[in-house]
Amino acid sequence: MASVAAPYDEQSVVWRTWHTLALVAMLAGIVLVGVVLPWAAGPSGNYRHARLFAWLATLGFLTGFALVMGHGLTGLARGIFVDGRNKMSVSRLQMFLWTILVLSACLTAALANVGLGAAEPLAVSVPDPLLLAMGVSTSSLIASPLVLHRANGKAVATNDTAHESRWTDLARGEQRGLDDVVDLAKLQLLLVTVVLVLAYAVGVGNAFADDGHVVSALPTVDDAFVVMLGISHAGYIAKKAVPAPPRARAGGATRA
Repeated sequence: MASVAAPYDEQSVVWRTWHTLALVAMLAGIVLVGVVLPWAAGPSGNYRHARLFAWLATLGFLTGFALVMGHGLTGLARGIFVDGRNKMSVSRLQMFLWTILVLSACLTAALANVGLGAAEPLAVSVPDPLLLAMGVSTSSLIASPLVLHRANGKAVATNDTAHESRWTDLARGEQRGLDDVVDLAKLQLLLVTVVLVLAYAVGVGNAFADDGHVVSALPTVDDAFVVMLGISHAGYIAKKAVPAPPRARAGGATRA
């Protein structure tokens, strides 16, 4: 008996022409803003504000690029933050935040140096603690799904589609039956990430508003910066590694 092909579902085709055009426009905007603004201001002009504005614009363009990409692939702007369980992932969010922050800073510095005709415009060093922080975030993103699956197996809470994901997933428990309670390890990682990202963003903004005409290095960070991030990630992974206990009912019996 011949098999019947599944009916064509137009809604399953998410990517549209406007997604492609939007991505190209954002890439062009990054180059245009990063090079033209500092060059137009010139060393003797209002260079500091030009470079600072170029960084903020680049940060916005990169964020928009990621959101358009997520929408084109999943139908949701938040799609890049949705993991294989169709849940919002705090590890995906924090890796995204660190990535766009560091990349936008490096790119803005390099393009501004190009616009000013620097001898070595791409010679922008990134401090080792910052690279270590990004490495910790990447390792956490890779390890957390594996640890969660091995520890809890079929007890992991999932959604049927990405459209069922919610921002509240960033602080919810990940085991079935516990997904309506706050996971303190996830909440700690979320808060630590937001605070450290904002603090470093302020440092980058101050560096770009400095009197120097060429940026040769991103702002340095203290070792305590990485230690704090590492502790939050360690707690986040360790919490996943512990199988969830049965949840007590209101009458004292446990939930199967």
